[in-house]
Amino acid sequence: MSPNLQAAASWRSAATNSVTVSSGLGRNLCRSAITLAGRSASSVPPQRQPTIKRHFLKLNMMVRKVLLLLGLVALATSHAIPPLPKAYEVYENGEDENPFSNLGSNAMLFEDLNAKGCVHQAFEMYRLKSCIDFKPYEGEKTFIKFEKRDGCFSSVGDQQTGQILSLGPGCDHKAVIEHELLHAVGFYHEQSRTDRDDYVDIWLDQVLPGLGHNFNKYNDDFITDQNTPYDYESIMHYRPFSFNKNDSIPTITTKIPEFYNIIGQYLDFSEMDILRLNRMYNCSGPLTLLDQCTFETASICGMIQTSIDDADWVHRKSSVGSEDHTLLGRCKDAGFFMHFSTMSGKPSESALLESRTLYPKRKLQCLQFFYKMTGSRKDKLVIWVKMDDGTGTVRRMKKIHTFSADSDHTWKIAHVPMEVGVKFRYAFQAVRGDPSASTGGIYIDDVSLTETRCPNAVWRIQNFSKIMEMATNETVLYSPRFYSPEGYGYGVRVLPLSTYTDYTGNYTGLYFHLASGENDAVLQWPAINRQATLVVMDQDPDIKLRMSTARSLTTDMRKLDGKLLWDNPSKVGTYDPSCQCYRGMSWGWRNFVKHFDLRRRNYLKNDDLIIFINFEGLEYLFEGDIVGKPSRNAILDETRRWKFPIAYILNDSLELNAKGVILQAFEEYRLRSCVDFKPYEGESSYISFTKQSGCWSYVGDDGKGQDVSIGAGCDTKAVVEHELLHALGFYHEQSRSDRDDYVKIWWDQIEEGKEHNFNKYEDDFITDLNTPYDYESIMHYRPLSFNKNESIPTITTTIPYFNEIIGQRLDFSAVDIVRLNRMYDCANTHTLLDQCSFELINICGMIQNDGDNSDWVQTLSTPTDTDQTLAGRCRDSGYYMKFDTSSGPAGNSALLESRILYPTREEQCLQFFYKMTGVPGDRLVIWVRTDDGTGNITSVKKIHTITGDGDAAWKIAHVTLKVTDKFRYFFQGIRGSDSSSGAILIDDITLTETVCPIAVWQISNFTGHLATAAAGSSIKSQCFVNPEGYSFGISVYPNGRDLDYPDYVSMTMHLCSGENDAILEWPVKNRQVTIIAMDQDPDTKLRMSSARSFTTDTDARWNKPTDSSGAVWDIGCQCFRSKDYGWSTFISHKQLNRRSFLKNNDLIITADFNDLTHLIKTGVPIKPAEPGNDIDRRTVQLMDRRQEAPKHREARAANPCHPNPCVNGGVCVERDGEASCRCVSSQTSYFTGKKCENLNTGRSVQEALIAGVVGIIFLTLVIFIIIKRAQ
Repeated sequence: MSPNLQAAASWRSAATNSVTVSSGLGRNLCRSAITLAGRSASSVPPQRQPTIKRHFLKLNMMVRKVLLLLGLVALATSHAIPPLPKAYEVYENGEDENPFSNLGSNAMLFEDLNAKGCVHQAFEMYRLKSCIDFKPYEGEKTFIKFEKRDGCFSSVGDQQTGQILSLGPGCDHKAVIEHELLHAVGFYHEQSRTDRDDYVDIWLDQVLPGLGHNFNKYNDDFITDQNTPYDYESIMHYRPFSFNKNDSIPTITTKIPEFYNIIGQYLDFSEMDILRLNRMYNCSGPLTLLDQCTFETASICGMIQTSIDDADWVHRKSSVGSEDHTLLGRCKDAGFFMHFSTMSGKPSESALLESRTLYPKRKLQCLQFFYKMTGSRKDKLVIWVKMDDGTGTVRRMKKIHTFSADSDHTWKIAHVPMEVGVKFRYAFQAVRGDPSASTGGIYIDDVSLTETRCPNAVWRIQNFSKIMEMATNETVLYSPRFYSPEGYGYGVRVLPLSTYTDYTGNYTGLYFHLASGENDAVLQWPAINRQATLVVMDQDPDIKLRMSTARSLTTDMRKLDGKLLWDNPSKVGTYDPSCQCYRGMSWGWRNFVKHFDLRRRNYLKNDDLIIFINFEGLEYLFEGDIVGKPSRNAILDETRRWKFPIAYILNDSLELNAKGVILQAFEEYRLRSCVDFKPYEGESSYISFTKQSGCWSYVGDDGKGQDVSIGAGCDTKAVVEHELLHALGFYHEQSRSDRDDYVKIWWDQIEEGKEHNFNKYEDDFITDLNTPYDYESIMHYRPLSFNKNESIPTITTTIPYFNEIIGQRLDFSAVDIVRLNRMYDCANTHTLLDQCSFELINICGMIQNDGDNSDWVQTLSTPTDTDQTLAGRCRDSGYYMKFDTSSGPAGNSALLESRILYPTREEQCLQFFYKMTGVPGDRLVIWVRTDDGTGNITSVKKIHTITGDGDAAWKIAHVTLKVTDKFRYFFQGIRGSDSSSGAILIDDITLTETVCPIAVWQISNFTGHLATAAAGSSIKSQCFVNPEGYSFGISVYPNGRDLDYPDYVSMTMHLCSGENDAILEWPVKNRQVTIIAMDQDPDTKLRMSSARSFTTDTDARWNKPTDSSGAVWDIGCQCFRSKDYGWSTFISHKQLNRRSFLKNNDLIITADFNDLTHLIKTGVPIKPAEPGNDIDRRTVQLMDRRQEAPKHREARAANPCHPNPCVNGGVCVERDGEASCRCVSSQTSYFTGKKCENLNTGRSVQEALIAGVVGIIFLTLVIFIIIKRAQ
């Protein structure tokens, strides 16, 4: 490789140690030795981590902009023809391995043009899956210089003075380069992890002499696993036969045999590789992924339809004969797609499905999607783009491509190239051809839009698994003839069963050849210095998780049998009557893809093998041309973003309950993001929580301390979360520039003077962080906000389904969390240690003990033993862990042990679901294994035992752990007796560094209660005891406590008499009661549980519950229960059914009863503020509580007094082009900047009114004079 191919990197400061690693990707592949000089890490510690600031790990090679490929999609079935010219191997021995010759030499080898092209392919994968970017070298101090030396190797981390990354012979492979670049950005091999011996065995006696150090493992004070499980599938893992003495004896084997054939894959990044990379560099989003949608949610990714269309696209659920593409082959009767019926109506009637507004950073895009057309042959699917017309309005239309129906009614893939440099929408137009002849319609699914090139050609081979089963080594499939952008004809040859085999089994071979075509007379021959890239597509619906396998070769002047390999096929090829063309000699790989991999991942979804092909000159290489950082939602001024942790003050004006609720909200932020809070200690930037009129906050950090008001009625966790999102820099959802596509504002129904609360802002003022409009956002207004008439809304949604969702105050929505983490570059959370739903074969890195006399088994859901994760969503799908108690002697047991975890707090809560279907007596024991003081995790402590009771239903468990050093938790299943005939099942584990709830109540068959309970009737829980000894219970009213709210579930709390009452303090005051109806989403970060809190006081209801205090004797608990106190509208029936509140028909309620006495006095003196910025301080308030004042900056406001910036009745007067606030002239108010504050005086209301009227008249005259002068 040319020495001028370099990448300059702007990394974090690094130590001077030099670490060079070999890739170990192939058998004896890239065997350069590891050299260690000092301390490093995989991932490297912060001082060694490259910064790669999302902007530019850089390449010093002059490259041109990519040629946009104008060819669209080629969809053709495979066909077999008589054998044509011989296929030649890129690597004659069938393996892309490195020879030992010249080992360790620093001499430059000959230039490798193919490797240059592969480097750029790898760069594009980093851009698509992370925030890491590359640019040509321009004299930077730190850079990566790609050279061709002996072997594939890289230093680990930024060496601060420039460094070499070698791509020797056999290293010109996208996955190998991805591997080496992971070393360069700070990662070691997977089998170097501290805990590797729990997952693999290293057979050092089988390693070649002198190379044993390649199998070293490192302590956790040297490398870190980024809080991720061991990853057999990592691109950083060695193969079983790496550096082996004997070809048939491995050097590495896996503890779980199923992974033996997986380790050492070089398809692409694994999911864990991407997670670690993004965590290490705080990547909150990729650079080149603009949009993707699988239509699995009702919001359909923010896509919209117009009301003037002839018909509509319909969001449909998968059914037999109309299967969804996303979950095809994985889940029965589940998954959604968009459908347009062509069976009715008139010819040429159509419907348009438009994306949300998108903001490109490059000037080329590739729209990829799957579609199916089952109606008339005259039906059409047309792709449009709607672009900015130059005025900021997205309305200029351009037709891009038209797809016509044919006789093939199966799912097909399409790629549509675009060239858009301004904000735009893409759109699908479905057009009816002949409804009388139609028996179906048009389907679309799994859409992705990337800022990358579309492939030159796409070849879809149907029924490929059947072809593999029937194939012999002589079976050959030839593609149709494709054309490159320059006009060269070419094709692909597939050997479904090649002659190559290894320990994993059989392989499929792929070969590239030129084909004669209509342009041959004007083309340059031989066609040299062109790179052919073949990709077998992994059809995972998430483009970031695809592990497609790709290989590339570059044409040159080589000869075979005396003929130039890449000369005009009419001269050197063989005639093929099927294409009526000459096909040249084929060149490729007999070991292109394993049959094992084809069957393991999504390569054969719908039994289609999809191959992408590119053939182009290497002068068309990408630069690092990503412009700017990903867009930010809400506040664009980066100086107003907080540094963490955020200092806070709980002013003593707050109600005690509000103080407790604020701390609850902090915990939600820590669980779902990297946002953190700390008590105020004199910082210049801080949030002071106070009780003023209503709920409101400033937007963003003003640098000198600011108030957040949690007024009367604002003391709910969701409201505090909402206000903190404002403080962190977010505006209301309906302020978005594109809001009119999603909601309608009924201006005539808004209270007079409140119209400004419904203003929207242009996208040069607030942005959407590349997320769809979110009806479910906690930042959205409710339908009846600021309405004149109690029954007429001020906001309605264009999709009627969402009218009942907007304005929800349960919790953050999924999109709220995405935006928050994108804005603050959060790649990890503070308090989530571990979670596992057992849906992947690696079972989240859990291990089992070799000495056990039984095993836990990953088990697929069945009608009798259903999975908890997907319960109610997906039939016969989903996995759990099972310990069989139906055989073996009593006492038989098995351990299932977590990976090593590193706590940062002193208390953890382990939550999981379990089911015990055997006889009573089977036991599930929870243990922890902790550091014994020497760094080894050997000290064992039993934490909790659950004994089977004959109830074979899924139950929830919470177990408190108190661990301060690295540890593992584990489950021990024990057979209770010889007569046991069932099993122990566990699923949906979550480990957080939070406090477990005091009480958990699981109500089974809750829909039955909804159907039969009379309004006002309740179900009462058992009595629980809090840590102080107070006994309490919960009452649930399925159809409302009051007749006014029959569509709500009411929840209340009451005291119970108990054994500790004689020594407890009464009345029980200053205790906070929190009740939560749990959303059972398996991902704890996405749960939208409903939570409410109140705090006890000196009211008589909190006296000791006795007959004299008004309590009622309950024979069921043999105790007195006091009067209920709580909420009539705790959660609506519709909310219960919309999310996962009733999984398995169980309602799960948790409750806490905690002492808040320590929060009574929390106010602290504030240090005098230092001079700060002059940013206008204006507040944003929560709807339904207080009028919303305008934001701290107005977008394109011609009149500075519109909307009115003055709060509390202030009048705005324009003065020298700026807004000036004036308070009503009276004795009861005074002016404080932008707010008119009320005075606490003894003046009569009548005097205040008279003074106010006089003041208004005076100010009216002033305004009139100013207007006259302006004219």
